[in-house]
Amino acid sequence: MPPGLMLYFARDRWPGNIRELENIMERITVLARGNEISVADVPPRIAAVGSSPSAMPLDLPYAGISLENVEKELILMALERCDWNQAHAAKYLDISRKTLIYRMEKHGLARTIEG
Repeated sequence: MPPGLMLYFARDRWPGNIRELENIMERITVLARGNEISVADVPPRIAAVGSSPSAMPLDLPYAGISLENVEKELILMALERCDWNQAHAAKYLDISRKTLIYRMEKHGLARTIEG
């Protein structure tokens, strides 16, 4: 499965548990239109969830939230997911590498080497 296609599945909460995911994967495999799975093969419910970053489910606390902290945490999570590859993390976040570096500096984010 192409890496970008994984976002469609990662953004869903999967209320039907792992069995639902297994059923959908089996359906996609059987009904795929070609040799590779594409977005066209993804069921509409999953495609709708993964179609835009704004579709990402968030639980906001009633007490409020710091947008600065959310941005910092998202950047850190993207960097960790991309093994600190800035180009990949920027693409994952749909921003330029220059913007990512600016925001990393703004939040004091730097990879620390342990050991």
